[in-house]
Amino acid sequence: MTRYRSADRAASQEANLEAKPYTYKLDKSDTKNKTDISNKKGQTPTCVNPESFKQLEHELHELITVRRIEVSQRLMEARRDGDISESAEYEDAKAEQSWVEWRINALQTILARAVVYTHAPLADGRVSLGSKILLQLDDTPEPEEFTLVSSAEYRVGTGHICDDSPIGSVLIGKRATEAVVVDTPGGVCTVTVLEVL
Repeated sequence: MTRYRSADRAASQEANLEAKPYTYKLDKSDTKNKTDISNKKGQTPTCVNPESFKQLEHELHELITVRRIEVSQRLMEARRDGDISESAEYEDAKAEQSWVEWRINALQTILARAVVYTHAPLADGRVSLGSKILLQLDDTPEPEEFTLVSSAEYRVGTGHICDDSPIGSVLIGKRATEAVVVDTPGGVCTVTVLEVL
């Protein structure tokens, strides 16, 4: 029973992280990236690039057509094995089912609110959604390249910076050579934009 509760709690915490609405942050002078986002039935839009939109659609399709069926079969097999009150296999399958259903719901919400954008570098070289940025963080010896993405596109360990993270939110609109002081959960750090690619 503990495994189910902890998986449920983790899914709930992950849902809270992903449920943050995204506000489309583009400069008024940026005409190439403008998108009409007012017709999304009063919902706050979720901005994603075309590649991320396809990846999210693919993930949703896999969850509905493959994972959901696999979990259902695992549950049926666990029930056939007899007493489910102390079955670890049954509890694992229930926890996985809970996560799969939560993720399907989250993806359907993201895709329903999605506004697909294509990144065109700003003429004045400022950072915007979709920009590739070469950054120097004061606690790292070498510069690192990142891509500024929306929360729906963000994946840990892929060189992404989320636009609503402490660092991402202050980078929007910055130019090469500008430095910003950022208050992060790990402490205060200085980030220098070396190049907007």
